[in-house]
Amino acid sequence: MWRIGPFLLLAAAAGLLGCGGGGSAPPAPPTGPADEPVFGPDVRLNTDGPGFELSQVPQICCEGERIYVVWYDRRGGFLDVYFNRSLDSGTTWLERDMRLDTPAGTSTSLIPRMCCAGPAIYVAWYDDRDGKTDIYFNRSLDSGTTWLATDVRLDTDDAGSGQSREPAICCDGSNVCVAWFDDRDGSWDIRANRSLDGGTTWLADDVRVDREPGATRAELPRLCCHGNVVYAAWVDERRGGRDVYANRSLDGGALWGADDTRLNTLGLQASAPAIACTATRVYVAWHDARSGLRDIHCNVSADEGATWLASDVRLDSDIAGAAQSLAPALCAEDDAVYVVWRDQRNGDDDVYFNRSLDGGSSWLADDRRIGDDFPGVNTAFDPGISCRSGRLCATWRDDRNGRFDVFLSLSPDAGATWLAADVRMDTDEPGSGHSISPLVCCAPGRAFVVWYDQRDGPGDVYFNRVDTAALNP
Repeated sequence: MWRIGPFLLLAAAAGLLGCGGGGSAPPAPPTGPADEPVFGPDVRLNTDGPGFELSQVPQICCEGERIYVVWYDRRGGFLDVYFNRSLDSGTTWLERDMRLDTPAGTSTSLIPRMCCAGPAIYVAWYDDRDGKTDIYFNRSLDSGTTWLATDVRLDTDDAGSGQSREPAICCDGSNVCVAWFDDRDGSWDIRANRSLDGGTTWLADDVRVDREPGATRAELPRLCCHGNVVYAAWVDERRGGRDVYANRSLDGGALWGADDTRLNTLGLQASAPAIACTATRVYVAWHDARSGLRDIHCNVSADEGATWLASDVRLDSDIAGAAQSLAPALCAEDDAVYVVWRDQRNGDDDVYFNRSLDGGSSWLADDRRIGDDFPGVNTAFDPGISCRSGRLCATWRDDRNGRFDVFLSLSPDAGATWLAADVRMDTDEPGSGHSISPLVCCAPGRAFVVWYDQRDGPGDVYFNRVDTAALNP
């Protein structure tokens, strides 16, 4: 078995409640200075002691008033996957968080990924209990009250015989697909397994998604599901550099296209893909160094991944290749797609935004900076975005107060306008401890944010929420 220290955990995470279940007061309109959060004290979700051990890199999914959060945690001496949930928009949480990997304290479980559909919650991670790493899965069909008694291994070669790493997961109702990268054949390939009954049964043999027959490296898969259609994007080195490729399945993930598609139409330096999809459209964004320093590019399919744009589109509107633009995140609904990234055109990193309201056919001629601090003065990392009926919620962390705090901005009008003042989500003293890896989920009338926080030691998982109606620009 192998152990991993905090520094390596941070590196792995970059490669992309309440104590005792206490509640908090309902959100109230802002009354204090602009940098004070709308909703009262943030709430700790890991229910061991504050700073007791490492709790890191949370994931969030929300459905109406339901909020689900998973993370990995070293309280038992090894890293395990833990879960907490709220059924009332974050007012109350489980009195005790729950461990989802079933052998207790015997192996390292890393990088949990989650999706949800109403009361159904699906979680996948990779785990070294048999020597080398395999992909494991657990699920709840009752909003996290009960889980499978024994987690399920999804890679179907011999347990521990090869490395299977960094799963991606998507779901639509009871259809669930998980993909990962895997070295069983002597090179790294993208593989997938799927369930059509909410994770009860899976394919007897997992399937390969990338279509390069020779020795190469394919890694970092990203998935999106809509009905029975599953889209996958990943980074691929078959041409000697790094490209972004895509494939699709029309039956939930069992059969994939005979030919995959290269999405970056020039260059060999594309990486960090992000994916979103709607009824028939799929969008993939990445950063790309074809012009010098990295820019943000996007490709779009309007026919369920059958065909893609002949030329990808650059979304950052400064001079191509003049400054680093990195780590895109995106969300989509109907014919709209929204993208954020971090950008160094002004000096240190800022958060920038672009959008298309016509399915990726046209974009803003001038991208927009999100944030009320001075451009290029502070360092902003980990941008994220979520959308709900044209209302956008964007988060990031920045060091304007010394150490990193978590900030949020909102747009009520599909990105046309944003808050004049950012909202700080962590409620300890500004800059007193690093707050890292924020993620946001937009719900009707509210935005929910999670992150991990070092105010008390190695890291705890924290949550806060805002009333979006009270924050209209």
